[in-house]
Amino acid sequence: MLHGPLAHPLHPYSATAASSCGYLTLGSLAALVLPFAIRMLQCISVWRAGGPRSQLFNALKYASSLPALILTAFEHEHHVHKQLFAWKRLWVVTMLLNSCYSFYWDVEQDWDMPWVMQYGGRKFGALRLPALKGSHTYSSGWYAWLLLSNLLLRFTWAHRLLGDLEAHNEVLLAVALLEVLRRWQWVFVRVESETRKLGLLTSQLEDGLVTTPDNFDKFVNGAKHALVEFYAPWCGHCKHLVPEYKKLGEAIAKDPSLKNRVVIAKVNADSHRSLGERFGVSGFPTIKWFSRGKPVTTDAAEAYNKGRSLDAFLEFIKEKLDADKGFARVEALDKLAQAFVAEGADKDKVAADVKAAAAKVDKEQAANAKLYVEAIEKALARGVEYFEKDQGCLLCGVEYFEKEQGRLQRMIDSGSVAAGKVDSFAAKVSVLSAFTEKPEAAAAAAAKSDDDDDDEEL
Repeated sequence: MLHGPLAHPLHPYSATAASSCGYLTLGSLAALVLPFAIRMLQCISVWRAGGPRSQLFNALKYASSLPALILTAFEHEHHVHKQLFAWKRLWVVTMLLNSCYSFYWDVEQDWDMPWVMQYGGRKFGALRLPALKGSHTYSSGWYAWLLLSNLLLRFTWAHRLLGDLEAHNEVLLAVALLEVLRRWQWVFVRVESETRKLGLLTSQLEDGLVTTPDNFDKFVNGAKHALVEFYAPWCGHCKHLVPEYKKLGEAIAKDPSLKNRVVIAKVNADSHRSLGERFGVSGFPTIKWFSRGKPVTTDAAEAYNKGRSLDAFLEFIKEKLDADKGFARVEALDKLAQAFVAEGADKDKVAADVKAAAAKVDKEQAANAKLYVEAIEKALARGVEYFEKDQGCLLCGVEYFEKEQGRLQRMIDSGSVAAGKVDSFAAKVSVLSAFTEKPEAAAAAAAKSDDDDDDEEL
């Protein structure tokens, strides 16, 4: 806000003001608005260069300040000289808009307290009260006081509507001190937010694989199940999700039964818009589930709409894994696979039984049955590697199938498998597990597979 006598040649009262107080020149106005105009243009430039969409809304904050600054300069001149200001109502409107929008922006973006459902795409969420920090340093009451007091301090300019209070130096001092308090509040909470985010960033890699267009297909390729969060760095809801998603990544990493079957990943879809568009992401955060053995496409992906706590994530994942135990498996052949690796088994006889059983399966299972036959034939062909002189027989045992299963899985994980072949490789890995699992586990998996097939027929 400008202080001192001001005038402008274009102002309706410029002649009177000029005769007694000098001029508010175009240069003075330019100096007043130039910093805000530069910041507005910077925000627009960053957005046009591929920056986050939030830069446009930041530019709007600076744009709303321009008319407020100019009209405030004129209002101040008339207020000092006790002159009627013809545009006073317009000045009040611009000040209200700028004060309210600036308050919203500081709370939503700078203080990390989401005010509206984030605008990641085509629609805006419904207005609601700002959410207090999900991971906070101080008590909720402290943040509530900050919100309320900071909102009131945005309107200290309204004292001009209450008469000639500026004639008293005490009032001017009080208004100045209140503005210092407001700015101190902003700095205090902003520093606290940035410090907290730095702590979260140090463990960002622990809460999921950070994927980009360059490596997404390497990690999310249908070989394993994948839970993927599409987020934006500026999204308050995404920031609140970080602690729970981090716990999920740690829980998966510590559980071998989950680690070898599920990928937890995240995508900065605001920076990598091509990935967001590829999977139809229209808001943040968006969480999608990609099932093993299915193509990695928008149609095949399943939107995750359940709770965002660790327990809710784990419950969802375990439900999906239970439903997928029999992927590419055939119950009758699973029993024969266990017989093939059993100690002392007649390998050639079991291999013949597998071929005969594979020829009798339904058409829908023929391709999977063929994988059993191929696995056994390859094991027999390389059986000499497992020749044990003591027993004088070929031991195509569990060890071979474990090595083959691991080899194929490493090929998938390395990204060397063409995208069109990932499904078939994943099916082979699943079938090989029929030879390496304990008999009761293999039977349960195969039974689950047959139940799923019956459900599809119904």
